[in-house]
Amino acid sequence: YYQDIYEMDLFSKDCRFIKKDTPVASAGSGFAANISRQLQHWNYNYVIELGLPKADYENPLDYETDPARCGNIYNVVSMRQMVERAFGEWIPEKLLVSTRPKFMDPFRSTSDCNSIESYLETWTKHNEALGRALRKCEVFILTLGMTEAWVFADSGLATSTSPIFGDATLIRHK
Repeated sequence: YYQDIYEMDLFSKDCRFIKKDTPVASAGSGFAANISRQLQHWNYNYVIELGLPKADYENPLDYETDPARCGNIYNVVSMRQMVERAFGEWIPEKLLVSTRPKFMDPFRSTSDCNSIESYLETWTKHNEALGRALRKCEVFILTLGMTEAWVFADSGLATSTSPIFGDATLIRHK
């Protein structure tokens, strides 16, 4: 684990703007996932609105990686869609990609469901949790990935992951 420089005796002036009780959340690349786990490990007030609290895990590497189970988000188009989704400015189409035997929402990478019914249930829970999380946090850490975007040819909406499943004729590289 990393060391919190403010907890170390480095003869530095304490200028932190995030205190242990500051509601904080993060999203983005794998780096954001590592930040979330580390903040939870250090007992910061990391906002989790969907998923299990850290007390339910023995291993810090298993902690939830974002506040509403969005999964990794690698491009700014998907990040914009996440924020718009959280505040109700964009209501995504209910699209499923079959990854046999599971189904996946192309707009978030952790949406693997066993049935259409479970997808519909988690779709609503996710949107509500995402809105609560972004309204609750005072600091939101957004990390940018270094990857391309894949968009639907008809709408220009970005998928959250590369199109390894599904019909490649529906997707365009951006």
